[in-house]
Amino acid sequence: MGPAEARLENMRQFATDLTLDRASANPYLLVSEDGRAVSRSDTRLAVDDGPERFDPRANVLGMPTFTSGCHFWEVETGSKRDWDVGVCLDSVARKDMVTLGPEAGFWVLWARNGSQLAAITTPKTALSSDAWPRRVGVFLNCEAGTVSFYNINTHQLIYSFTEPSGFPGPLRAFFYPGPRPEGQESVPLKILEPGRWG
Repeated sequence: MGPAEARLENMRQFATDLTLDRASANPYLLVSEDGRAVSRSDTRLAVDDGPERFDPRANVLGMPTFTSGCHFWEVETGSKRDWDVGVCLDSVARKDMVTLGPEAGFWVLWARNGSQLAAITTPKTALSSDAWPRRVGVFLNCEAGTVSFYNINTHQLIYSFTEPSGFPGPLRAFFYPGPRPEGQESVPLKILEPGRWG
């Protein structure tokens, strides 16, 4: 086992059993019955417009909320060409088209067109990867104020955000499953169950 593989195995010791929070899902998002997959719908779902729900942004949050410790989860992006994965403050604005970024409480990896990868900073930080990530590992260290993204296929670090003073509040996992479902975009964004990572 090489250093990269050993690092990944060490992070997996902090595996978190994450599911999606239906109450936060934009009305155009379909959350699977087991709460682990999300895709975009062509039609707006008949759901309540509670204060926790993202609208107009097509986002959804994960559960539980994180306030301390280290946490790790893996997201299968598969053949999807457009997606966002990351973390955000539990208190972020959900009824506005806010600009994503650490200043607004979002620490997010951005993927578009099956070829463009960036960290949402101001301005965006363009990233390169040995291979397009079809599975992304997210490692959150609340005490260190870091959130790091890994290409699970190559075991390589993609990018790390660092908040030297720590995160200013409780955090949630953050997801955007892409535009309206056409072709490859009909594939859901899926949180993999710990123990079935392979």
